[in-house]
Amino acid sequence: MSQRLSGPMTVVEWSPNGVRVCDPTAGRTESFASVAEAASSISGKRVVLALSRRSCFVKAIRVPNVPKAEAQLALRYQIGQHLPLDPGEASFDLVMAGDPSGDGRLAVLYAVRTDTLKDAKRQIEDAGAKVATVTAACIGSACLQKEVGSDTYEVAEETPEGLAIDVCVGGVVQYTRLVPMTPELDLHDEVHRTCGIVARKPSGTVGAGGFDAPGLARSLPISGLKALAERNPDTVNIQIPEEVEARARKAVSTKARTAVLLFGAAAAAAFLVYSDYEMATSERATLTARAARQTRDDSTKNKTLSSDLAALKKKSAILDQAFDPAQPFSDVLIVVSEAAPAGLWLTGANMERGKPLTFRGTAISDQAVKAFLDGLAVTDRLRDVKLLFANNATIEETPVVNFSVQATLVGNVPMVEKEKKRSAATARVARN
Repeated sequence: MSQRLSGPMTVVEWSPNGVRVCDPTAGRTESFASVAEAASSISGKRVVLALSRRSCFVKAIRVPNVPKAEAQLALRYQIGQHLPLDPGEASFDLVMAGDPSGDGRLAVLYAVRTDTLKDAKRQIEDAGAKVATVTAACIGSACLQKEVGSDTYEVAEETPEGLAIDVCVGGVVQYTRLVPMTPELDLHDEVHRTCGIVARKPSGTVGAGGFDAPGLARSLPISGLKALAERNPDTVNIQIPEEVEARARKAVSTKARTAVLLFGAAAAAAFLVYSDYEMATSERATLTARAARQTRDDSTKNKTLSSDLAALKKKSAILDQAFDPAQPFSDVLIVVSEAAPAGLWLTGANMERGKPLTFRGTAISDQAVKAFLDGLAVTDRLRDVKLLFANNATIEETPVVNFSVQATLVGNVPMVEKEKKRSAATARVARN
């Protein structure tokens, strides 16, 4: 049977002769002679009340194939057939432990005398704690499934009341038994005797809380009480019948008041809805006509705005082409200077915003001029690079080429001029 875990919570194992308190957050288990002595450990906390094995009855029974609530209702008047308790003096809970069959289904009954449960809860509340749920201490053995690696096994653990032997079948403790701790104790015989009560053979006995003895399959360091505190399964919650009935009556009363309030609210809402409907009907025609006019006006405005937007986009594209990217003249001079090869010198520049740029220079050969033009042509800072002229000259008997180059600066609107015919010198440099 799968368990739904509610998370760590302090557990108080109660018996008439003393209590044990397991605090999972502090990682310790303490024993006290009474609940009053344990007040410092539990005051201000919500705790799980775990009834000791001598205080709680555990028995596997057959119940009809009905929902759990119906089975509990029938068992309230028939509990004397299963336990030495009168119908009016028992508080109990059922765990449906088997699949339905033709003769009913298997269930495990966890019961306690109501007076005993009231006394235990009163003692804990007097100590400053609040009881969240009531369970049986033996349920801790069912919380060891992860360590055992199975949901069917037997657990032997030394407790203040004696050696506890719990039979866990399908994740549910079907029977628990206490055996005196004596030197003559034969664990093998006691386990078989306990399993025989529920008509089963041992499936593999483990020791809990560090208990070890011959015949055990293994010994686990974790105790059942600690496992119960750390995992806190919600499989069992034993409640006092009077408290259950009081909650049921309160729920019925709350539902009745809610129904009356809802009826009144529904009547008022119906009246308001009808009044609103009449008002809305009279306004509907006016709103419809107004909406139609507004739609026509909005459509006209939308067309006008769309036309204006298209014109603005064209202007924006022209401006982007003219001024993006913005280039300082100093950056342009650096780019042009870096493109000048060895044997070529720039002697002048003519730069004016919005007009093509002109650079003049002297080179020792036509090849140097061509290399300079090629370098300018590949940069993304300039476009429309062309040679205006290239004339041969002599400086102190050294042949040179005087040239002039024109280019358009990217991001500046060029001046559109009629292209002149290339000179013979330009053609000669281009061919080289």
